[in-house]
Amino acid sequence: MSADELRAVYAELAQTHDGFVYTVHTLRFSSDEIARKAWEQLQQPRFRMQRFDKLYKNVTPRTAFLFTFDPPLRERLVTLYEGGRTGPVLTRQGWVIVELVGTKPAPMPGLADMEKDIPGLVAAGAVPSAERLQNDPALKRRTAANLIQSVDDLRTAPADLDVNTRLSTGETLLLRALLRDRFDLAEALLKRGANPNACARKFCPVELAIHRGSRSAVELLLKSGADPNQRDPAIGVLEGPLGAAAYRGDLELANRLLAAGAQVNGQGGVEPPLAAAASAGQRAMVELLLAKGADLFALSKTGRTALDAAARARNAEFAEWLRGTMRAKAGESGRFAWDGWIEQDGKRFALDGRPIALKRAPFSIVVRMKPDAVVYATAATEAALYDEFRTQGPDGAFHFNGAISFHGKEPNDLVVHEPGKPGERWGGSQAWGKFPDFSAFGSIKDTPQGREHVRVIRELIVLGADDKRAEMHVVGYTGKSLFLVLGTRVRMTFMDDEVFAPRNVELRFGPS
Repeated sequence: MSADELRAVYAELAQTHDGFVYTVHTLRFSSDEIARKAWEQLQQPRFRMQRFDKLYKNVTPRTAFLFTFDPPLRERLVTLYEGGRTGPVLTRQGWVIVELVGTKPAPMPGLADMEKDIPGLVAAGAVPSAERLQNDPALKRRTAANLIQSVDDLRTAPADLDVNTRLSTGETLLLRALLRDRFDLAEALLKRGANPNACARKFCPVELAIHRGSRSAVELLLKSGADPNQRDPAIGVLEGPLGAAAYRGDLELANRLLAAGAQVNGQGGVEPPLAAAASAGQRAMVELLLAKGADLFALSKTGRTALDAAARARNAEFAEWLRGTMRAKAGESGRFAWDGWIEQDGKRFALDGRPIALKRAPFSIVVRMKPDAVVYATAATEAALYDEFRTQGPDGAFHFNGAISFHGKEPNDLVVHEPGKPGERWGGSQAWGKFPDFSAFGSIKDTPQGREHVRVIRELIVLGADDKRAEMHVVGYTGKSLFLVLGTRVRMTFMDDEVFAPRNVELRFGPS
């Protein structure tokens, strides 16, 4: 290659360099089918949490500049966070799946250091040749866009320059201006037709302006037609601008976004805006979002609540306030309200605190509640259940999600616990609801008063204090009474629930 050709290609490499080196693990495959089967397996939870070098032999890390990677792989690589994976990508060398181990800042090597490597990079297709850079219309437009670094550059650029051309780094001119805090250039680009909704390289314009701390840039973008809910999961932008403002605790900005149409509960990303605020201990922001209609009980994609997120703030006072607020909202919202009865032979008995006399025969638990609510039920052979339930905290078996028995695909049994040894915590619960793949109820019917869920109890599963287990029909139960606590479940954290309006029920059995 001539000296001029080397300089032309080096200039392209310098524009592609984003200031980092990338450390990756690479899996190579002989076909699309094999790569996709491997990807499906890697999606399983037990494989997602382990790095490639722990799962596969002969996988070693490679550290390199962005411009050394094949362009299709480069486009996917820049959208990843540490530990992220590309999925199957077809490169000039075949099908690969790449895992990002990490990045670190690194300056661009000088031309003298790159001279010997440039021909190989061109031959491998990692970078265009000097001839292509000079003659390919698309590459010529990209080169012209790469050179726009200031308002003066934009002013003297060709009149037909497309300001939405993707740069060699994969960014847009607008995103690069925002990243460099060149808000004067961002304004000039928007006036010239830059798309305020074009996302690239893990960034969307509005959220990026928020992270850069510029309210004026956010206002400029919104006035230029930016979507207040803009995001792009395909490039790693999972949350919208409101989540970023909520995390920062910027009330003025959050109000502006909400006024512009931002969705207060987010759009199904990793976590709702309210959880983002909770993770930073932003009480005033949580109060604002609640006042605007945010759902305090919304779950993240991983099943976490705002109270789970609050644990990241390491603020015990804030977390306790949030737990109390959740209790209060549970009552105010009406979504957990319920009424219930015990039914046998067509007769219903109200749950009013008085014992209910039944024949030693199957009976039904009837609950009237919202369609998406879940019934809490725990039962024991002795009334000690009531004190044990009342005194156990969130880590006790009655509230700990890990102790839930989901016996429900055959909706006709009830788990019954025998008391533990003195001083030993005991118990557990069942969660009954209409789940996506099955219903824990034998029948569900709508009435003028609301939807009723009916579970017919024909069998008892008695769990003893010494890990004994006995299964029997109700007619074979020899105890005089069963003691129940019923309510609806309020998810507080991933690991603990609270019971809304719990009611104690003693069932006294007579002859069949």
